[in-house]
Amino acid sequence: MILGGTSKSNKSWCLLEMAMCVASGANWWGRRCAMMPVVYINFELPRWAVGQRLGALWTARPELVEGLDRLHMWNLRGQNADLTLLRPK
Repeated sequence: MILGGTSKSNKSWCLLEMAMCVASGANWWGRRCAMMPVVYINFELPRWAVGQRLGALWTARPELVEGLDRLHMWNLRGQNADLTLLRPK
């Protein structure tokens, strides 16, 4: 899936909510998601900023907390992360 948009058009917020919905099996934009583990790879935001966004989304949608153990965050901002290194992990 590719999500495109202009700068500051809430793409990261959208993808974080989608990751949380898949991890918890909740609806995302009116579509039911299959519950499964999710790896969200963050190359953009500082770790604290992602944490703030996750907290805001869980406050707005408390039912998504159910998937917390299936949502895995990899904060790789500022690091070289070649796909050949990420895939095995």
